[in-house]
Amino acid sequence: MLAYTRARISKVLVVHRPLVQLPKTLYSDHVVLEHDLEFASLVRRVELCVDRLEWRFRDDDEGSVVSKAQDFWTKVGKVFPAVEHLVLCGFTPSEPSRYSIGKAVQCAPSNITALVALEKPGLGHPSQYTLYSVPGDLDATWEVVDEDWVPTRVLLPPRKFPISPLGDLITYDRRNLVLLLETRGLDWLRIESYARYAVDGTIHCPRMDCDAVFPNREEWEEHLRDTRNGFHGLFESRWRIARGTMQELLPYVRTPEAEKAAMEARQQRIDHAYDENFKLDRSYHPSEFEEDACLWTSL
Repeated sequence: MLAYTRARISKVLVVHRPLVQLPKTLYSDHVVLEHDLEFASLVRRVELCVDRLEWRFRDDDEGSVVSKAQDFWTKVGKVFPAVEHLVLCGFTPSEPSRYSIGKAVQCAPSNITALVALEKPGLGHPSQYTLYSVPGDLDATWEVVDEDWVPTRVLLPPRKFPISPLGDLITYDRRNLVLLLETRGLDWLRIESYARYAVDGTIHCPRMDCDAVFPNREEWEEHLRDTRNGFHGLFESRWRIARGTMQELLPYVRTPEAEKAAMEARQQRIDHAYDENFKLDRSYHPSEFEEDACLWTSL
């Protein structure tokens, strides 16, 4: 991995740590860095995304926007010493949010180009963003850098921990995150197959209990958004498997056999990895799984 990244990581990849794990590293005084430190030292482009990011920089009893921003950028320099470009995203586009995020961006050191990204509303999955720069005047309109910002993202490779309860906990959490992202990506490939391999221009809805068909991709995508029969709706239903209401998601019947086989192979690998993570969790909480087994047996 490192041999590859030394040649390319500084040029074409944006390191992306989704959800909240990486921002915790940058907002807490007591953290365990869970990513590979040598890899992080090579990274020059970083995207930090966390829900309601503006809450991290608001004025409150813990400090001002400026003091929190200065602390944040100090920690960025320690975690990513070679960073040159950093994008903040995950905040709501309200006026108070724009002020606090804008103020934080203005506190960035001179060697870092700091930008912000706003998710476009109502476009479903995959998420689409517009990239902005923040002018010196916080009351001025943010300047569009890229209307359709689509970076190449990679996860930071994990740090190897010795066998211990803490190391196992971090490994378990990391594996679950990666498997969640892989599952979402595989689900979207299956959904995409309905449009890519449509016959005679007729695109079917990917939901097994929906007979809707569409003459073009635009109407199909609108249907997926409006009915939540696309990525988000089908993915949410996968979480209800324990209640027997899981909506199975399969690739379109006309998908080439080679691609079906590749999807199935990936699914088997994901399932096996989930099983291994389950075993790790069970080794620390055997009584909880025994209680669950008794519960389901009694139903």
